[in-house]
Amino acid sequence: MTTNPLYAFVPQYPIMPLRPCQICGKPAKSHHSSYCARCYPLFKIRNELRAKAKTLRENYHPETDTFTCSYSGAVLNLTDKKDPFLLTFDHRTPRKRHDLAACAIVVNRLKTDLDTGEFRLAVRMLARRFLHGEPFDRDAIRFLYWNRKPRPGPTRPKMPNIRVWSADRCTICRKPAVPTTLYCARCHTLATDNEVFNNFRKAALIQAYDPEADGFRCRITGVLLDIASPYEPFSLSYDHIIPGKTGPVIAVASFINQMKTQLSFDEFRALVIELYRRMELGESFRKENLRFEYWTGL
Repeated sequence: MTTNPLYAFVPQYPIMPLRPCQICGKPAKSHHSSYCARCYPLFKIRNELRAKAKTLRENYHPETDTFTCSYSGAVLNLTDKKDPFLLTFDHRTPRKRHDLAACAIVVNRLKTDLDTGEFRLAVRMLARRFLHGEPFDRDAIRFLYWNRKPRPGPTRPKMPNIRVWSADRCTICRKPAVPTTLYCARCHTLATDNEVFNNFRKAALIQAYDPEADGFRCRITGVLLDIASPYEPFSLSYDHIIPGKTGPVIAVASFINQMKTQLSFDEFRALVIELYRRMELGESFRKENLRFEYWTGL
């Protein structure tokens, strides 16, 4: 068999090697990609690509081939969306672009609308209250970027007030009750302004009421709650003792409710203490001490 002379002098180009991944240095997934097969899915959302790449390079550890959380130092999961330590990107200053931190999703939700300084201060004061009973300074955190507004929902027709029973004293704070009601003027507003006011919320208000201050205190921070200004950081809100399940609730500040998300009180307390040990004392983050019994993921 003879070789076709037309192809005798066609040069044979060598196969070019794949370029290294811009994050971890492993071979890229293809000649048209700048990232390996593992790092490529982290850039599916195309916003702030350079900031994400810079953040990942800072949190990548070649000796263990892992990414770690900027706040806790824990190893991050890249694939399991139900893992509390799933890798997410946090804006160090809320809504300020191109200033990112790689962190676990549970820490990202704990940070809410706080900047890095406010977050460290909140963790420090909460941990010291849990560990040593120190008072929580309400005026220490400025909440410069707090932005929580009511979600629009279906409007319901207002039902006429029906007299069922009345009391001489408010059944919550024991002040004189408004005629034909069970509550004083203040507590009557709390009971009628909320469409889902029930015995669980009533019991939470009774537990939170401080007769000396004549107000309701957050069951976690101990600060007096705002009633007249809803959706503010220290406004009154109700947190489920068992996350996601109808049942007993406690009265807490709105920002605490946002930080707790899908954590029980014990889980929230343990996470705050571990972050305090890591960020303030420089100790190792003990991930094995944390339980996430009610965490459902994204």
